[in-house]
Amino acid sequence: MLSRCALALLFLLSALFAQEHAGPSSYPAHASLPTVTIGAEYLGHGVPTQHGAYITKDYLVVRVGAFPSARQSISNSRFALRVDGQLVPAQTPALVASSLNNSDWLAQGRSTHSTDIVLGGAPLSESPPDQEQSQSRSPRAAGIGDEARPAPRPDQSAQQAVVGGALPNGPLSEPVRGLLFFHYVPKANAPVRSTLQSIELIYDAGVAGKLTIRLL
Repeated sequence: MLSRCALALLFLLSALFAQEHAGPSSYPAHASLPTVTIGAEYLGHGVPTQHGAYITKDYLVVRVGAFPSARQSISNSRFALRVDGQLVPAQTPALVASSLNNSDWLAQGRSTHSTDIVLGGAPLSESPPDQEQSQSRSPRAAGIGDEARPAPRPDQSAQQAVVGGALPNGPLSEPVRGLLFFHYVPKANAPVRSTLQSIELIYDAGVAGKLTIRLL
């Protein structure tokens, strides 16, 4: 059941690749300051492309839209993610791209344990051990029979997906949209959980104020 849900989210990620959010209210979560409104959407570990997604096992991904009401600047350094109380700064796209390779590609229609990574952002798989073993022995999990339905090839490299999809930095006078990446490793003394419990996006606009947007 989980793999089916994860696969459904993969299709959603792919659909979102081409989707243009009309405004802040079209995002699942949004909040405003006098000078800007930020819309946000949590994507787990998936970097969406037209035909699938790249899986960033060490990064959490958030799609952001910034809608200014006054001219200002925007940069990754203004964003942070609070994950189960742990504050994580946004990373540069170049750093994220250097950690990926094309083998991290997950095509639409492929039900693998890697899809579980897209969902929650915590463990690599949340299936019980006996269920994992059963699935790994099944023809579908092993890829047997897929020859009749070839997987789509990546429409762009991992580096292109990350750098090209990242939130633009610089002067902001019109709405901009893009991805933010957060390197998340649970603290050594953090309680072991099967899923993340709380995720908040924080945007620091300096003298204009600070936003906290709850994503999970």
